[in-house]
Amino acid sequence: KHFQQSYPLLTLSLATLLFTWQGRVVGLYRLAVLTPLVLVVLLLARSLPKEIDTTNQQTALDNVLYQAIQVARQLPGPHGFNQRYLPADLYFGDKAFYFSGDEKHTPAEQAAWLQQNHIKTLVVTTHNDAFKFPEPTWQLVYRHKAEGRDERLYQSFVYQLP
Repeated sequence: KHFQQSYPLLTLSLATLLFTWQGRVVGLYRLAVLTPLVLVVLLLARSLPKEIDTTNQQTALDNVLYQAIQVARQLPGPHGFNQRYLPADLYFGDKAFYFSGDEKHTPAEQAAWLQQNHIKTLVVTTHNDAFKFPEPTWQLVYRHKAEGRDERLYQSFVYQLP
């Protein structure tokens, strides 16, 4: 799992290889040094795609949020989000409005919240069901979909409201 323990041995073997005399002994040292190096490279190459997929899945929501926030920052406020997200807090702080999207709300309650807070730009992700069905009058400005093989891929949408 972790190859750091073998680095001192590999370094010692490589140094020995470089400072030995020519002949049959050098060939054996080369074989002794290169075998662990080749094994480490092959094991890392085999596990790398799985690690990349896992990392992509773990950061998918943050990625789609970051992309949407960068677009939303260029649009007029007040800005609304379908729930409180840490990246949104970092970029907007108290200037943004966060819908309490964990509970089930009716479309009328969602519309009332938008009107009460005078939301002009709305950022929605597929992380929860709030604002899942946009109104026909909303203008879709940006859509970003996470990449990966997971069946639950996150998406973000930025809408400009009338």
